[in-house]
Amino acid sequence: MGDVVWDGVIVDVTEHHRDKEAVQRQVEFLAALNQTTLDLLGRRNVSELLQALVERVAILLNAPHAEISLLEGDELACARFPKKKGRDYLAGDRVEAGEPALSWRAMETRLPVVTDR
Repeated sequence: MGDVVWDGVIVDVTEHHRDKEAVQRQVEFLAALNQTTLDLLGRRNVSELLQALVERVAILLNAPHAEISLLEGDELACARFPKKKGRDYLAGDRVEAGEPALSWRAMETRLPVVTDR
């Protein structure tokens, strides 16, 4: 009988694929950020600007909800929230300092607040 000769190389490409996916996500994020910048440069109405920002943030973070709240004295006033079924939720709502709200946690820590609910 003859000898079996095998010559070859096995290469694990898992890490390469993960790196490629990470680069693709980064490219998509930067493209969305660039488009956001271009969209916002043409806006003059503050209300429209805030609405566009919060909607784009929700998309970029793949989040069902995002909000922009403005600090007015010792209250946070919800300025914009992604639209659902053609209307703004929470727009105009106010939360006083000390009330349990994720918005205040973000203000106090200066960090984004993310929940899994």
